[in-house]
Amino acid sequence: MRKRAFTLVELLIVVIIISVISTIAIPKFANSALRAREARLKTYLRMLRDASLRFHADTTLWPKSADLLTGATPTQGYDDSGTLKSIPSGTYFGPYMNLNGMSIEIAGVGLGYGTGAPYQVGSWRLTGTGRAMDGTLYSSW
Repeated sequence: MRKRAFTLVELLIVVIIISVISTIAIPKFANSALRAREARLKTYLRMLRDASLRFHADTTLWPKSADLLTGATPTQGYDDSGTLKSIPSGTYFGPYMNLNGMSIEIAGVGLGYGTGAPYQVGSWRLTGTGRAMDGTLYSSW
């Protein structure tokens, strides 16, 4: 009885097909971790901006920092001109968000918040100088 086996040509064809599929698929997934971190960063920015807007809608002032969006009742905030003012009692209905586990995982990119240039009062921006996967500057987010 004769044994059945694959020929060398058949094995070479399978190896070639696998290598062609790999050269197409690997570049698509190579940067998926960075894309995921960038998507998370955009989500964090959106959360911070939304929480700041809710803070402002309640108190008519902007929070001094992200900490004021998450916990104890704040006593001061910035008005639209960047002046520090007392928060009227009974207007704070926070906390507006939970910062547990929030982290910036892209090297050289941090969060900036302020009242002076280049920030507008109550605006959150990224301080990184690099470019995202979509070609936009991190600082433009």
